Amino acid sequence: MAKTRRLALIGIAAIGYSLVFGETFLRAFKPEPLVPRYVTGSSDGIRANMTDVAFRQWTPEVDVTVRYNDRGMRDDRPAPPLTRVAGECRVALVGDSYFVGFESDYPHSFAYQLESRLAKSGVSVRVLDFAVSGFGTAEDLIVLQKRVAPWRPDVVIMSWHASDPDDNFRSGLFRLDGGQLVATGKSFLPGVSVSDVLMRYRAYRWLIENSHIYSAVRERSGRFFKALLVSIRGYGRAAAAVPPDTGPDPATFDLPERDPPVGNPALDLALLQASRAASQAMGAQFLLFDVPIYSSRTRFVSPQRLYLGDLPGFATVSALPTFEAVARPDRKLQL
Repeated sequence: MAKTRRLALIGIAAIGYSLVFGETFLRAFKPEPLVPRYVTGSSDGIRANMTDVAFRQWTPEVDVTVRYNDRGMRDDRPAPPLTRVAGECRVALVGDSYFVGFESDYPHSFAYQLESRLAKSGVSVRVLDFAVSGFGTAEDLIVLQKRVAPWRPDVVIMSWHASDPDDNFRSGLFRLDGGQLVATGKSFLPGVSVSDVLMRYRAYRWLIENSHIYSAVRERSGRFFKALLVSIRGYGRAAAAVPPDTGPDPATFDLPERDPPVGNPALDLALLQASRAASQAMGAQFLLFDVPIYSSRTRFVSPQRLYLGDLPGFATVSALPTFEAVARPDRKLQL
Protein backbone atom coordinates (compact mmCIF):
# COMPACT_ATOMS: atom_id res chain seq x y z
CA MET A 1 0.00 0.00 0.00
CA ALA A 2 2.80 2.40 0.89
CA LYS A 3 4.52 1.66 -2.42
CA THR A 4 1.30 2.32 -4.35
CA ARG A 5 0.81 5.61 -2.51
CA ARG A 6 4.40 6.58 -3.21
CA LEU A 7 4.03 5.82 -6.91
CA ALA A 8 0.80 7.81 -7.04
CA LEU A 9 2.48 10.80 -5.41
CA ILE A 10 5.38 10.55 -7.84
CA GLY A 11 2.95 10.45 -10.75
CA ILE A 12 1.04 13.47 -9.46
CA ALA A 13 4.30 15.35 -8.94
CA ALA A 14 5.47 14.48 -12.47
CA ILE A 15 2.21 15.71 -13.96
CA GLY A 16 2.40 18.90 -11.90
CA TYR A 17 6.01 19.48 -12.95
CA SER A 18 5.13 18.92 -16.61
CA LEU A 19 2.27 21.40 -16.45
CA VAL A 20 4.38 24.06 -14.72
CA PHE A 21 7.27 23.50 -17.13
CA GLY A 22 4.93 23.61 -20.16
CA GLU A 23 3.24 26.79 -18.96
CA THR A 24 6.59 28.46 -18.24
CA PHE A 25 8.07 27.40 -21.58
CA LEU A 26 5.12 28.68 -23.60
CA ARG A 27 5.01 32.00 -21.76
CA ALA A 28 8.73 32.53 -22.28
CA PHE A 29 9.32 31.20 -25.79
CA LYS A 30 6.04 30.59 -27.62
CA PRO A 31 3.15 32.46 -26.02
CA GLU A 32 -0.30 31.26 -26.99
CA PRO A 33 -3.16 33.66 -27.77
CA LEU A 34 -5.60 33.72 -24.85
CA VAL A 35 -8.92 34.29 -26.59
CA PRO A 36 -11.81 32.79 -24.58
CA ARG A 37 -15.27 32.86 -26.18
CA TYR A 38 -17.84 32.98 -23.33
CA VAL A 39 -20.66 31.35 -25.29
CA THR A 40 -23.62 29.31 -24.11
CA GLY A 41 -26.71 27.65 -25.55
CA SER A 42 -29.97 29.34 -26.48
CA SER A 43 -33.61 28.43 -27.02
CA ASP A 44 -33.21 28.65 -30.81
CA GLY A 45 -30.88 25.64 -30.85
CA ILE A 46 -27.60 27.43 -31.56
CA ARG A 47 -24.93 29.11 -29.50
CA ALA A 48 -25.24 32.62 -28.06
CA ASN A 49 -22.92 34.99 -26.28
CA MET A 50 -23.28 35.06 -22.53
CA THR A 51 -24.96 38.18 -21.19
CA ASP A 52 -23.51 40.84 -18.88
CA VAL A 53 -19.96 39.51 -18.92
CA ALA A 54 -16.54 41.09 -19.32
CA PHE A 55 -13.42 39.02 -19.97
CA ARG A 56 -9.79 39.41 -20.89
CA GLN A 57 -8.24 38.52 -24.23
CA TRP A 58 -4.47 38.53 -24.60
CA THR A 59 -2.12 37.94 -27.54
CA PRO A 60 1.51 38.99 -28.04
CA GLU A 61 0.10 42.10 -29.77
CA VAL A 62 -2.87 43.11 -27.60
CA ASP A 63 -4.32 42.96 -24.10
CA VAL A 64 -7.99 43.94 -24.13
CA THR A 65 -11.31 43.50 -22.35
CA VAL A 66 -14.35 42.24 -24.26
CA ARG A 67 -17.85 42.95 -22.93
CA TYR A 68 -21.20 41.45 -23.88
CA ASN A 69 -24.20 43.50 -22.80
CA ASP A 70 -27.55 42.44 -21.37
CA ARG A 71 -28.63 40.99 -24.75
CA GLY A 72 -25.31 39.28 -25.51
CA MET A 73 -24.22 41.93 -28.02
CA ARG A 74 -20.60 43.11 -28.18
CA ASP A 75 -21.16 46.56 -26.76
CA ASP A 76 -20.02 48.48 -23.70
CA ARG A 77 -23.55 49.93 -23.46
CA PRO A 78 -26.85 48.23 -22.54
CA ALA A 79 -28.98 47.20 -25.50
CA PRO A 80 -31.45 49.86 -26.63
CA PRO A 81 -35.20 49.26 -26.36
CA LEU A 82 -36.85 47.45 -29.25
CA THR A 83 -38.76 50.60 -30.11
CA ARG A 84 -36.32 53.00 -31.69
CA VAL A 85 -36.21 56.77 -31.26
CA ALA A 86 -37.57 58.85 -34.12
CA GLY A 87 -35.13 59.23 -37.00
CA GLU A 88 -32.73 56.53 -35.77
CA CYS A 89 -31.16 54.17 -38.30
CA ARG A 90 -30.35 50.69 -37.07
CA VAL A 91 -27.63 48.46 -38.50
CA ALA A 92 -27.45 44.78 -37.52
CA LEU A 93 -24.14 42.91 -37.74
CA VAL A 94 -24.38 39.13 -38.15
CA GLY A 95 -21.33 36.91 -38.34
CA ASP A 96 -18.51 35.33 -36.35
CA SER A 97 -15.55 36.51 -34.27
CA TYR A 98 -14.45 38.98 -36.95
CA PHE A 99 -17.57 41.02 -36.31
CA VAL A 100 -17.44 40.38 -32.56
CA GLY A 101 -14.09 42.14 -32.72
CA PHE A 102 -11.91 39.69 -30.85
CA GLU A 103 -8.45 40.95 -29.92
CA SER A 104 -9.63 44.58 -30.03
CA ASP A 105 -11.05 46.88 -27.40
CA TYR A 106 -14.53 48.21 -28.09
CA PRO A 107 -13.45 51.58 -29.61
CA HIS A 108 -11.47 49.63 -32.23
CA SER A 109 -14.21 47.10 -32.99
CA PHE A 110 -15.99 47.03 -36.33
CA ALA A 111 -19.33 47.95 -34.74
CA TYR A 112 -17.97 50.99 -32.91
CA GLN A 113 -15.97 52.23 -35.88
CA LEU A 114 -18.97 51.91 -38.20
CA GLU A 115 -21.32 53.67 -35.79
CA SER A 116 -18.93 56.50 -34.97
CA ARG A 117 -18.09 57.19 -38.62
CA LEU A 118 -21.76 57.27 -39.62
CA ALA A 119 -22.51 59.54 -36.65
CA LYS A 120 -19.76 61.94 -37.73
CA SER A 121 -21.40 62.16 -41.15
CA GLY A 122 -24.64 63.28 -39.52
CA VAL A 123 -26.51 59.95 -39.37
CA SER A 124 -28.43 59.09 -36.18
CA VAL A 125 -27.48 55.43 -35.98
CA ARG A 126 -27.19 52.49 -33.60
CA VAL A 127 -25.16 49.44 -34.62
CA LEU A 128 -26.35 46.20 -33.02
CA ASP A 129 -23.70 43.46 -33.01
CA PHE A 130 -25.31 39.99 -33.04
CA ALA A 131 -22.10 38.16 -34.03
CA VAL A 132 -21.06 34.97 -32.20
CA SER A 133 -17.66 33.30 -32.41
CA GLY A 134 -17.55 30.23 -34.66
CA PHE A 135 -20.75 30.92 -36.57
CA GLY A 136 -21.27 30.02 -40.21
CA THR A 137 -23.98 31.25 -42.58
CA ALA A 138 -26.44 28.59 -41.38
CA GLU A 139 -26.32 29.94 -37.83
CA ASP A 140 -26.35 33.52 -39.14
CA LEU A 141 -29.62 32.78 -40.92
CA ILE A 142 -31.23 31.55 -37.70
CA VAL A 143 -29.95 34.65 -35.89
CA LEU A 144 -31.61 36.82 -38.52
CA GLN A 145 -34.89 34.96 -38.20
CA LYS A 146 -34.98 34.66 -34.40
CA ARG A 147 -32.84 37.38 -32.84
CA VAL A 148 -32.52 40.25 -35.30
CA ALA A 149 -36.06 40.49 -36.67
CA PRO A 150 -37.63 42.01 -33.49
CA TRP A 151 -35.24 44.97 -33.74
CA ARG A 152 -36.39 45.85 -37.29
CA PRO A 153 -33.01 47.06 -38.59
CA ASP A 154 -32.66 49.20 -41.69
CA VAL A 155 -29.47 47.45 -42.81
CA VAL A 156 -28.13 43.94 -42.21
CA ILE A 157 -24.42 43.31 -42.75
CA MET A 158 -23.39 39.65 -42.81
CA SER A 159 -19.77 38.54 -42.87
CA TRP A 160 -18.49 35.86 -45.22
CA HIS A 161 -15.26 34.09 -44.33
CA ALA A 162 -13.26 31.12 -45.56
CA SER A 163 -14.44 29.05 -42.57
CA ASP A 164 -18.13 29.37 -43.52
CA PRO A 165 -18.35 26.41 -45.97
CA ASP A 166 -17.02 24.01 -43.32
CA ASP A 167 -19.25 25.53 -40.64
CA ASN A 168 -22.36 25.36 -42.83
CA PHE A 169 -21.89 21.67 -43.55
CA ARG A 170 -20.74 20.69 -40.07
CA SER A 171 -23.71 22.28 -38.28
CA GLY A 172 -26.31 20.18 -40.13
CA LEU A 173 -28.91 22.91 -39.55
CA PHE A 174 -30.01 23.09 -43.20
CA ARG A 175 -29.94 20.84 -46.25
CA LEU A 176 -30.92 21.06 -49.89
CA ASP A 177 -33.94 19.07 -51.04
CA GLY A 178 -34.56 19.30 -54.77
CA GLY A 179 -32.61 22.53 -54.87
CA GLN A 180 -34.68 24.04 -52.03
CA LEU A 181 -33.23 25.02 -48.68
CA VAL A 182 -34.84 23.05 -45.86
CA ALA A 183 -34.31 23.43 -42.10
CA THR A 184 -33.45 20.07 -40.54
CA GLY A 185 -34.89 20.99 -37.14
CA LYS A 186 -31.65 19.95 -35.44
CA SER A 187 -29.73 21.86 -32.80
CA PHE A 188 -26.02 22.60 -33.03
CA LEU A 189 -24.47 23.27 -29.62
CA PRO A 190 -20.94 21.79 -29.75
CA GLY A 191 -19.34 21.59 -26.33
CA VAL A 192 -21.91 23.88 -24.74
CA SER A 193 -23.15 21.49 -22.03
CA VAL A 194 -19.61 20.91 -20.73
CA SER A 195 -18.68 24.58 -21.01
CA ASP A 196 -21.79 25.68 -19.11
CA VAL A 197 -20.83 23.47 -16.17
CA LEU A 198 -17.19 24.60 -16.14
CA MET A 199 -18.11 28.28 -16.45
CA ARG A 200 -19.77 28.12 -13.03
CA TYR A 201 -16.32 27.97 -11.45
CA ARG A 202 -14.19 31.07 -11.08
CA ALA A 203 -11.01 28.96 -11.27
CA TYR A 204 -11.96 27.74 -14.75
CA ARG A 205 -12.72 31.27 -15.95
CA TRP A 206 -9.30 32.33 -14.66
CA LEU A 207 -7.73 29.38 -16.48
CA ILE A 208 -9.17 30.20 -19.91
CA GLU A 209 -8.09 33.82 -19.61
CA ASN A 210 -4.57 33.19 -18.28
CA SER A 211 -3.22 29.70 -19.03
CA HIS A 212 -1.11 29.33 -22.18
CA ILE A 213 -0.90 25.55 -22.01
CA TYR A 214 -4.67 25.23 -21.62
CA SER A 215 -5.22 27.55 -24.58
CA ALA A 216 -2.82 25.51 -26.72
CA VAL A 217 -4.57 22.25 -25.91
CA ARG A 218 -8.05 23.73 -26.37
CA GLU A 219 -7.36 25.31 -29.75
CA ARG A 220 -5.65 22.25 -31.21
CA SER A 221 -8.23 19.80 -29.92
CA GLY A 222 -11.00 22.09 -31.17
CA ARG A 223 -9.57 22.06 -34.70
CA PHE A 224 -9.17 18.28 -34.54
CA PHE A 225 -12.77 17.61 -33.50
CA LYS A 226 -14.12 20.06 -36.09
CA ALA A 227 -12.25 18.20 -38.82
CA LEU A 228 -13.38 14.86 -37.39
CA LEU A 229 -17.04 15.93 -37.42
CA VAL A 230 -16.76 17.07 -41.03
CA SER A 231 -15.21 13.71 -41.94
CA ILE A 232 -17.89 11.72 -40.10
CA ARG A 233 -20.68 13.60 -41.85
CA GLY A 234 -19.19 12.84 -45.24
CA TYR A 235 -18.00 16.27 -46.29
CA GLY A 236 -15.87 14.84 -49.07
CA ARG A 237 -18.84 13.04 -50.62
CA ALA A 238 -20.93 16.19 -50.49
CA ALA A 239 -18.17 18.18 -52.15
CA ALA A 240 -17.85 15.70 -55.00
CA ALA A 241 -21.56 15.95 -55.77
CA VAL A 242 -21.56 19.65 -56.69
CA PRO A 243 -20.08 21.54 -59.64
CA PRO A 244 -16.49 22.78 -59.32
CA ASP A 245 -15.94 26.13 -57.66
CA THR A 246 -16.32 29.00 -60.12
CA GLY A 247 -13.87 31.29 -58.34
CA PRO A 248 -10.12 31.63 -58.95
CA ASP A 249 -7.98 28.51 -58.88
CA PRO A 250 -6.89 28.04 -55.24
CA ALA A 251 -3.63 26.54 -56.45
CA THR A 252 -2.57 30.03 -57.52
CA PHE A 253 -2.71 31.28 -53.92
CA ASP A 254 -0.36 30.74 -51.03
CA LEU A 255 -2.75 29.98 -48.17
CA PRO A 256 -0.76 28.73 -45.15
CA GLU A 257 -2.40 25.93 -43.16
CA ARG A 258 -5.51 25.91 -45.34
CA ASP A 259 -6.97 23.00 -47.27
CA PRO A 260 -8.23 23.57 -50.82
CA PRO A 261 -11.70 25.19 -50.87
CA VAL A 262 -14.03 22.21 -50.93
CA GLY A 263 -17.62 22.00 -49.77
CA ASN A 264 -21.10 22.52 -51.09
CA PRO A 265 -21.30 25.89 -52.86
CA ALA A 266 -24.96 25.23 -53.69
CA LEU A 267 -25.79 25.04 -49.96
CA ASP A 268 -23.69 28.13 -49.20
CA LEU A 269 -25.42 30.13 -51.94
CA ALA A 270 -28.88 28.99 -50.83
CA LEU A 271 -28.11 30.09 -47.27
CA LEU A 272 -26.99 33.51 -48.50
CA GLN A 273 -30.11 33.87 -50.63
CA ALA A 274 -32.32 32.94 -47.67
CA SER A 275 -30.45 35.43 -45.46
CA ARG A 276 -31.00 38.18 -48.01
CA ALA A 277 -34.70 37.28 -48.24
CA ALA A 278 -35.05 37.29 -44.43
CA SER A 279 -33.46 40.74 -44.28
CA GLN A 280 -35.68 42.11 -47.00
CA ALA A 281 -38.76 40.66 -45.26
CA MET A 282 -38.00 42.83 -42.22
CA GLY A 283 -37.46 45.87 -44.46
CA ALA A 284 -33.68 45.87 -44.30
CA GLN A 285 -31.07 46.20 -47.02
CA PHE A 286 -28.70 43.20 -47.08
CA LEU A 287 -24.94 43.65 -47.49
CA LEU A 288 -22.42 40.81 -47.65
CA PHE A 289 -19.07 41.69 -46.07
CA ASP A 290 -16.14 39.77 -47.56
CA VAL A 291 -13.48 39.09 -44.87
CA PRO A 292 -10.08 38.75 -46.62
CA ILE A 293 -7.90 35.68 -46.22
CA TYR A 294 -4.33 36.31 -45.12
CA SER A 295 -1.80 35.03 -47.68
CA SER A 296 1.21 37.13 -46.70
CA ARG A 297 1.83 40.52 -45.10
CA THR A 298 1.34 42.17 -48.47
CA ARG A 299 -1.15 39.82 -50.14
CA PHE A 300 -4.74 38.96 -49.31
CA VAL A 301 -7.44 36.90 -51.03
CA SER A 302 -11.21 37.30 -51.32
CA PRO A 303 -12.93 34.16 -49.90
CA GLN A 304 -16.13 35.11 -51.70
CA ARG A 305 -14.38 34.97 -55.06
CA LEU A 306 -12.38 31.90 -54.03
CA TYR A 307 -15.34 29.84 -52.82
CA LEU A 308 -18.41 31.23 -54.60
CA GLY A 309 -17.21 33.27 -57.57
CA ASP A 310 -19.37 36.19 -58.62
CA LEU A 311 -22.65 36.73 -56.78
CA PRO A 312 -25.06 38.52 -59.13
CA GLY A 313 -27.84 40.30 -57.30
CA PHE A 314 -25.92 40.66 -54.03
CA ALA A 315 -24.65 43.93 -52.65
CA THR A 316 -21.16 43.10 -51.41
CA VAL A 317 -18.55 45.03 -49.47
CA SER A 318 -14.91 44.02 -49.26
CA ALA A 319 -12.07 45.19 -47.04
CA LEU A 320 -9.57 43.84 -49.57
CA PRO A 321 -8.68 47.21 -51.16
CA THR A 322 -8.14 48.77 -47.74
CA PHE A 323 -5.85 45.97 -46.60
CA GLU A 324 -3.87 46.11 -49.82
CA ALA A 325 -3.50 49.88 -49.54
CA VAL A 326 -1.94 49.81 -46.06
CA ALA A 327 -0.08 46.49 -46.23
CA ARG A 328 3.71 46.53 -45.83
CA PRO A 329 6.30 43.78 -45.28
CA ASP A 330 7.08 45.20 -41.82
CA ARG A 331 3.43 45.59 -40.77
CA LYS A 332 1.30 42.78 -39.39
CA LEU A 333 -2.40 43.29 -40.01
CA GLN A 334 -4.81 41.44 -37.73
CA LEU A 335 -7.16 38.99 -39.47
